[in-house]
Amino acid sequence: IQFDTSEFLEIFSPSLRKYTKKFTVRAANKTRHIRIPHRQEKRLALVIANEDYSNIPKLDGPINETKQLVEVLKTLDFEVLDYYNVDQQDLFKVINFFQEEIADHNVIFFYFSGHAIQLGDENFILPVNVSPFVDKTETIALQEISANMNEANKHTNIIVLDACRSIPQEINSRKSVFSNQLLIDPVVDVPSGSFFAFATSSGEEAVGGIYTPALTEKLKEPMLDIENVFKQVRFEVKRKTNGLQIPEEKSSLIGKFIFNKGEN
Repeated sequence: IQFDTSEFLEIFSPSLRKYTKKFTVRAANKTRHIRIPHRQEKRLALVIANEDYSNIPKLDGPINETKQLVEVLKTLDFEVLDYYNVDQQDLFKVINFFQEEIADHNVIFFYFSGHAIQLGDENFILPVNVSPFVDKTETIALQEISANMNEANKHTNIIVLDACRSIPQEINSRKSVFSNQLLIDPVVDVPSGSFFAFATSSGEEAVGGIYTPALTEKLKEPMLDIENVFKQVRFEVKRKTNGLQIPEEKSSLIGKFIFNKGEN
């Protein structure tokens, strides 16, 4: 991905605009699972997988892997909103729709697989029609989604990013006063009651076809709390990549959360 030097500082300033405009959008694949939900939990998941990028390299695998994850989430009493190959316009619509739905639930799960970039302490997810120069109006910051989730729901918020967290080489070579700060290992701000899971460590690339399948399998195991689910995922990914990729989690959860409570 190329970045225009003159616009760089303005593009990725911490004060990204808030997406306040409301849209009316029909939720695709919005399905309520027929099992009786856990009495104390109403679970909602927004799942996005992008692979057919038009201006940056295409990806192979995120959609099929994500569809398998969706099927498992449904068996775990999640109401799932799943979208694939989402462009810029629809990405904003989907996020706004998701934020409107959060209020009626107390377990919120957000998942993205596709191209993303990390700059400083923020991760930005990219729509399929993102331009090679990545204008600020084309991206959404993961931390902004988290803040909106936390504002609407104070119980359990889970964010999973299966994407690279690398810094583009074009930026490292720029003579920018901000470029050196991008190399510092960031401290990701995780609001109270939230859990962040990344497919790889800060500043590193993610190998396709490993993280999401491992997560999908571990979610099937009953009575594993969320920390142990992702700890086992981390072990599998590290083993399958010979230590080249190590997933990372950040947690500020207060109580114990179990995906699969083993109920029929």
